[in-house]
Amino acid sequence: MNVSRLLPPVGAALLLLLLPPRGGAQIVNSLSGLDESPGWAGGAEALVSLARGNSDYTDLLAGARLRFRSDAQQARLLGSFNRRTAEGTRLADNHVLHLRHNLLLGERWATVAFLQTQRDPFRRVERRSLAGAGMQVDVRRRTEPGDEGTPVLKGRITLGATLMAEAEDRTGDDAGTRTLARFSFFARAVGAPADGVEMELTAFYQPAVEDPGNHRALVGLDLEVDLVAGLAWIVRYDLVHDSAPPEGVAPTDYRLRSGLGFEF
Repeated sequence: MNVSRLLPPVGAALLLLLLPPRGGAQIVNSLSGLDESPGWAGGAEALVSLARGNSDYTDLLAGARLRFRSDAQQARLLGSFNRRTAEGTRLADNHVLHLRHNLLLGERWATVAFLQTQRDPFRRVERRSLAGAGMQVDVRRRTEPGDEGTPVLKGRITLGATLMAEAEDRTGDDAGTRTLARFSFFARAVGAPADGVEMELTAFYQPAVEDPGNHRALVGLDLEVDLVAGLAWIVRYDLVHDSAPPEGVAPTDYRLRSGLGFEF
């Protein structure tokens, strides 16, 4: 057995266990990141911001992902973590863990199945659990010849829809457990405008089945620039909306982040 081949997936799995996963949003962008080459792939991202003196705060954003792909299926495990303190007071502390599976039905179609758990006490969410299934399709694919004539995917547009069950434990004035069913419609467009540069636009819309006015939405824009040896500079902007947030929580969040990512 070639032990060196096991180091990347084992290392990524350990990183997922050591890093409590990223949260801070009602919807998790589980579509971004990692190429589609066969076999194992993984990645990690981290951003640390420290200030002392006139300002006193610490920001830590960290995440890791592990993916396996064969001719018939793809599985992905995502974890992320966000903690922010200012002058000794904790302002954010949340995490997410997401497991996603696709059964590949030809070149364009695939099934979708996922499990997710997240915690965000500063949004009064003690625990939110999801389970869902559905379908997705690549409505557009752009390839270019690669080495030895092998096609290389340079861009795609993907649409999908799932039905999911949601259970949310809230704290505060409206404490209690809420369960409901939601649709989750999503779209993803990814392209490479230049060598070593990738841009991605992702959108989710999740209305409740029995009350479509109760909905959640996310629009995310990612820019990734390759630096050296798997290291990349990442800029990410997210807009997240919840039409029925917990009591005392604002319905819309805007986030702009920048940092370094590593893939193997």
